[in-house]
Amino acid sequence: MASRIRQHSMTVLIVEPNEGLSQQISEQFWLENFVVRRCSAGNEVQGVVAEGGIDLIILSMQLPEMSGLTLLKRCRQFTGIPIILIAAHYQMADCMNGFMHGADDYITQQRPLKELVYRAMAILRRLNTDTVSPEKRHELVVGELKMDRQRLSVTVNEQSISMTPIQFKLLWTLVSQPAEVLSKSYLYRQVLAREFSPYDRSLDMHLSRVRKKLVAAGMSAERLQTSHGKGYRFA
Repeated sequence: MASRIRQHSMTVLIVEPNEGLSQQISEQFWLENFVVRRCSAGNEVQGVVAEGGIDLIILSMQLPEMSGLTLLKRCRQFTGIPIILIAAHYQMADCMNGFMHGADDYITQQRPLKELVYRAMAILRRLNTDTVSPEKRHELVVGELKMDRQRLSVTVNEQSISMTPIQFKLLWTLVSQPAEVLSKSYLYRQVLAREFSPYDRSLDMHLSRVRKKLVAAGMSAERLQTSHGKGYRFA
């Protein structure tokens, strides 16, 4: 069962089947004035996240009913909340796959637990001071467009639109800075987590798919604009 331990503005969800380790991690976050919620099974996570208020997830790679990577992939279908993977031992394949499927960080149990806490704090600090999110918020409402970052949900005129995590992040980034032209270099780093290459058309394809979905829901194609030689903007 998920349990609430302390009240604070930042809440971490620890998904760890080992009760002793879960308690040790909880205590370290508690010392930094976090609210801590705990799950011992992966199938509890979606329900806890759906309740709202979770700011970051610590996800064990060793779960009884599924692998941590499997749960990570599932989580990225319904939430964009930062996720740190914690493994018993370093495995390069797990680390790389974790980042590929949306993990924000990866750490092993051999590292001091205090380091885990400070990595989490660094991620949250970047999230809250990022130009994409100048203040802590999980929702954006711009005219007929509504976005919920925790649930990765997008609606236009109350019509739900299905988007991949990357498509959602791209749209969120643009909508968060309306009327501002965002360079491809910035968007590649911010959305795709890599440097821009003039031979890489990935961002263009993602934007095209986002535009098609918004237009199909009734939004004007002119809202997502291309500034040739400069970048993109949401107008």
